[in-house]
Amino acid sequence: AEVNLKFIWDVVSRIKIGDKGKAYVVDGTGLLVADPDIGLVLRKTSLAELPHVKAAATIHTSDEPAMVSKDLAGTPVLTSVAPIEPLDWKVFVEQPISEVYAKLDASFVRTALLLLGGLVISALAASALARSMVRPIRTLNEGARRIGEGELDQQIVIKTGDELEDLADQFNRMTGQLRESYAGLERKVELRTGELTESLEYQTAISEVLRVISESPTDVAPVFEAILDSATRLFGSPLAAVFRYDGRLVHMVATRNWSAEAIADAGRLYPGPPNQQMMSGRVILSGKVQSEEDTLADPAYDQALAHAGQWRRMLGAPLLKDGAPVGAIIVAWPDPGKTPKRQAELLKTFADQAVIAIENVRLISETKEALDQQTATAEILKVISGSPTNVQPVLEAVAQRSGLLCRAEGSRVWLLEGDHLRAMTSYGPAYGFDSAAELLPLRRSSMAGRAFLERRYVHVEDVIPLIDAEYPDVRELQAHYGFRTVLVVPMLREGTSVGVIALLRNEMHPFAQAEINLVQTFADQAVIAIENVRLFNETKEALDRQTATSEILQVISSSVADTAPVFEKILDSCQRLFATEQLGIFVTRDDALLHAAAWRGAAVQAVVNTFPKPLDQTATGTAIRERRSLHFDSAVGLSDAPPSVREIAALVGDFSIAWAPMLWEDRGVGSICVMRQPPVPFGADELALLKTFADQAAIAIQNARLFNETKEALEHQTATSEVLRVISSSVSDTQPVFEKILQLSKI
Repeated sequence: AEVNLKFIWDVVSRIKIGDKGKAYVVDGTGLLVADPDIGLVLRKTSLAELPHVKAAATIHTSDEPAMVSKDLAGTPVLTSVAPIEPLDWKVFVEQPISEVYAKLDASFVRTALLLLGGLVISALAASALARSMVRPIRTLNEGARRIGEGELDQQIVIKTGDELEDLADQFNRMTGQLRESYAGLERKVELRTGELTESLEYQTAISEVLRVISESPTDVAPVFEAILDSATRLFGSPLAAVFRYDGRLVHMVATRNWSAEAIADAGRLYPGPPNQQMMSGRVILSGKVQSEEDTLADPAYDQALAHAGQWRRMLGAPLLKDGAPVGAIIVAWPDPGKTPKRQAELLKTFADQAVIAIENVRLISETKEALDQQTATAEILKVISGSPTNVQPVLEAVAQRSGLLCRAEGSRVWLLEGDHLRAMTSYGPAYGFDSAAELLPLRRSSMAGRAFLERRYVHVEDVIPLIDAEYPDVRELQAHYGFRTVLVVPMLREGTSVGVIALLRNEMHPFAQAEINLVQTFADQAVIAIENVRLFNETKEALDRQTATSEILQVISSSVADTAPVFEKILDSCQRLFATEQLGIFVTRDDALLHAAAWRGAAVQAVVNTFPKPLDQTATGTAIRERRSLHFDSAVGLSDAPPSVREIAALVGDFSIAWAPMLWEDRGVGSICVMRQPPVPFGADELALLKTFADQAAIAIQNARLFNETKEALEHQTATSEVLRVISSSVSDTQPVFEKILQLSKI
């Protein structure tokens, strides 16, 4: 505590003891605290070595009310002391011995002069004088002692009419001043103690919030709860709330002690844009601490909510991230009044801590999301590398990972099929396949169709208001699944759409840009997988076709005289490469009819039973005549299909069929026929491969014909030579010649 020594100096300096006597105060170490000579005090003079100071430290003052000692100058003095117990200070009064005994000396002189006249009177006078001097001193000593013990209410009463009475009055005035000083000091100490207690409570609350932040790095809710607990406890505020601002709308995150009526009424305002009629809106729009003394006296405040919440005085602090508001903390009281500055500062500290917690959660969440995204990307790449011939596992992984990481209730991957989009896979138990959802028309009247055709992502925050006007094709899907928010990202290959990825959310919750970018990454990976599978399959198909062609050529070279092995090998290759069990080879012969040379499958057997037949009544004849391959995707309901095809379809059911003519030197020698049941259309590359097999079959037929013709000519020449040899060796006898001719004729 700070004590103004001037008060003590004033008291001490006014104490007069004779002409040269004085009073002074020393502390527990002997240092001079107050003295009429202020210079001694300023020089911090130590009186610890003076005899009476040493004696006062060891002898109780009641034992020695006064003693003879020496002052700093070495002059003998009469001194007395009284302690100030709480401070361990001592008040000394001293007077030079010469001055003390001056009156006695005068009395002794007068006594000596009057000794002869009245020894008794002198003795009585001397005794009375001694008593008159000692009694006030003892009274002063007792008063000083009580003052030292802290009894500042007592008064020293001396009626001597001399310096001792003045000294007593000085002590009484000093006691009054000490009482006033102590009273002011106690008030200051009490005020300071209250401030320190409040500061300690504030620091404890701040530390508690920081502890919750450190213990909850992935969830901001416990931090908000701790802040609301501390605010309501320290501010004496029964009402509090935390709000989040996403840049457009204010959302009510947490409340404390709000009535059900207030929460229900707040539903008309939250979520919503910042509103100056609300404390949250004022704080967010200004980015500063705002206070309200009385909401009921403020016409600009929403009176309905003020009455529902039963709050009048309010205080709000913004949650600022890089200077931009991301939310607000509001506390309120049911009574009007001004808010202390320290409460506003503490609430701002709580708001800053809330921002720290939000940032911690955001950074940890972003780190985790980035790790999850990298992991998902690596997993999809692993699936791509492990499935080079089948894109379906990749599409399933893309649907699952995009749905999980983007927190969507469902996801679906669509690929182009003709003029429709076909759903290839889906994620989410409520978004499985059904007959109504597998095919989607390729039109802009659906979000998937629009994203596909416009080659850009389509993001709809709430699909319900747009169904009739923009997306009528998804009305049934929306009614079936009940989704609200939709994101569709196209899968692009060299700027051309090959499919889309669609994500669905049941609640109206927009997708973040980072989530959109992630789905675009998955779409690119899906395109890579589709392209890999296409290239792999094309390479494999080309290799299979080359292998099949090479194998057929090997059979042709090893079976020049017989077409049957060649036909069987061709049927094996067609059966494998065209994925069918129904196929056959038909050839023309000298009788101008078309014959079945080789076939496989029950359906082709029904066809074979109608052969041989005239060439011009068959599809083979049409293919030979037009010098091109014929193919029909479906044999049922086609007016341009040959009658024979429609007859077979009526017999065995619908099918797809293709013929490749076998031509040799612009002359038809037959055809290869391939059927698919159920019908699957033939591609251009398949028709080209079938034509290659037909050309190889024609080569085999021609090789066999030439080989057989050459063999027959050689046999004829050999027989002629043998007959001529017999003729030349049997000139006179024709019988051997005739026998040889008969023998060769049998062969």
